Amino acid sequence: MVSFFGITRLGKRAKNEDYFDIWNKDGRYLFAVADGLGGHKKGEVPSKTVVKTSMAVAEYEASDANILDSCFNEGQKLLLREQKKHHMENDMKTTEVILYINGNTARWGHVGDSRLYRFKTGLFSKMAERTIDHSAVQNLVLMGRMKEKDIRGSEDRNKLLRVMGMEWDSPKQTVSPEHKLEKNDSFLLCTDGFWEQITEKEMLACLKRSATPEQWLKLMEDIILRNIERTGKSDNYTAVAVFSR
Repeated sequence: MVSFFGITRLGKRAKNEDYFDIWNKDGRYLFAVADGLGGHKKGEVPSKTVVKTSMAVAEYEASDANILDSCFNEGQKLLLREQKKHHMENDMKTTEVILYINGNTARWGHVGDSRLYRFKTGLFSKMAERTIDHSAVQNLVLMGRMKEKDIRGSEDRNKLLRVMGMEWDSPKQTVSPEHKLEKNDSFLLCTDGFWEQITEKEMLACLKRSATPEQWLKLMEDIILRNIERTGKSDNYTAVAVFSR
């Protein structure tokens, strides 16, 4: 059984440029979260555009193998058209992360630094997967020049190498292979405004205390709000929690 819950918050920004939506039909689920790039004009438009496109693709795409690529590619096409319509080719960029579940299988994909986490709970609870950011600091980690734990504090953490709304000569999304969906799998899709304020260790600790996705998000948000109060810094933050039980 799949259960889920999502939140999106303004933070201390003037407007919310994050967006999420959830589609489900006949035992199939599509979850999408996007983060319009801060500082760009109409930042709320690209995030909503690509997520709504993903929801529409889920309705007509019959192939599980193609659904994620179709979501990203169609969202990219529509976003580029929106840029031209508003004469904003240098603006209107966004990240996106998507999770697709059909029966006992799951696949996910992303562009940018909005993340998907996969946790396993039980006798040996752990974080099993995390998407790899398309960012300059993530590349430094991969090259061994920075530690993973230092990403959150880096001044360059928002320098992205891939986003939707940038002209592509080839698709830029990273899509996972198909995974078997197992009992006690838990997924978290979130924007950087969320994951920057809470560690993976804290995410897992909150998960162990949670009976529902809503409770998990509530416990994590309590930590995020304390960190916002402590630092005085807050981006928009958005997250969707998904349980397979």
